[in-house]
Amino acid sequence: MYKQQILTVVALDPNNGWWPIVWAVVEQENKDNWRWFIGFLIQDLKIVPTMHMTFISDKEKGLESSMYELLPRCEHRTCVQYLYKNFKLANNRGDFRDKLWECARASNQEWFNSAMEHLKDVDEKDYEWLQTHAPEQNRWCKAFYPLIVKSDMLCNNMSESFHSFILHARDKPIITMLETIRKK
Repeated sequence: MYKQQILTVVALDPNNGWWPIVWAVVEQENKDNWRWFIGFLIQDLKIVPTMHMTFISDKEKGLESSMYELLPRCEHRTCVQYLYKNFKLANNRGDFRDKLWECARASNQEWFNSAMEHLKDVDEKDYEWLQTHAPEQNRWCKAFYPLIVKSDMLCNNMSESFHSFILHARDKPIITMLETIRKK
């Protein structure tokens, strides 16, 4: 009913629980709004260029370019669920999910190459599609995670859990929505 988008940052605590750090309501997801949002995140958390932080996203409208622009030295990853969702939109065929997860969970390049060869043997088209999303650039495979960063998360399920948690608040007017989220 209300044309609004909620931008969020959700973090993992030491007990593998999630907690929302910050959220904001904007009219639409775009590069300007993501830059504004990330700018406040940097300012509020006092993020400096040398910090080793990992961000996992679904690379929504303007998010990826804003992240690289404002936080170039932080680890940026593509959510594997998002990658699978894009595959399903582009190619509605085959049992690609298990093969994608086999590739994503490979913890070294030898295992990754083996998983990719297995995928190639099963379905050449799926293999070629996945090759266009190079893991060393998009960071969706553990084998290509830098050693300095100590997180092996493959998905942004924390954000999905948060959004499910606040789902009932999303269709309310903005003040009521924000108060409902704050109270939860």
